Amino acid sequence: LGEAQTPPPLNITGPQEIQTLSHTFNGLAERLRMAKQETQHYVRELEQTNQKLSVSNDHYRMLWDHAVDCMVIIDMNGTIQDINHRGEQILGQPSSQIVGKPSSMLVIEEDRQHFTQCLEHVFTTKNEHTGSHVHVRLKDESVLTMQAALVPMVMDGAIPAILVQLTDVTEKRQLEQQLIRSEQLASLSQ
Repeated sequence: LGEAQTPPPLNITGPQEIQTLSHTFNGLAERLRMAKQETQHYVRELEQTNQKLSVSNDHYRMLWDHAVDCMVIIDMNGTIQDINHRGEQILGQPSSQIVGKPSSMLVIEEDRQHFTQCLEHVFTTKNEHTGSHVHVRLKDESVLTMQAALVPMVMDGAIPAILVQLTDVTEKRQLEQQLIRSEQLASLSQ
């Protein structure tokens, strides 16, 4: 940073040149006024868009937290990035004890390899995977049978994460097993 330099003096030679400079300054002033209006319009549009985005984010968060099933977002490294409120309730743990942990902690040891393979398959193929059943151990040591749906979260053509939806099918599976046993017993008595 040096000393401030003064502009060279204007050498105005006559009224015509003054008129030309006046028009030039007026044109410049008009362009600045128009640029200011465009900027103000852009800022208003940006504020409106941010307001809509905020409302949309609030709606998303409400749907996320109040979903019936346990919802978990898992990144490419297999790390849990987020869990919904229902997931916290089902697992009996706050998100602070779940987020940042390996996704394998969600399922019992016998299911970890299968669950990890399902995640890898979705990341590789970019296709969702449904129908797998996994077993989740709760804080009280009970085990739930969960149907897992793994959905790739595609952003700009890449898959940075997978949404895992875990639906409790424990009672349904127990009822199915009871029905099968009842049918077997009925066939033996005939």
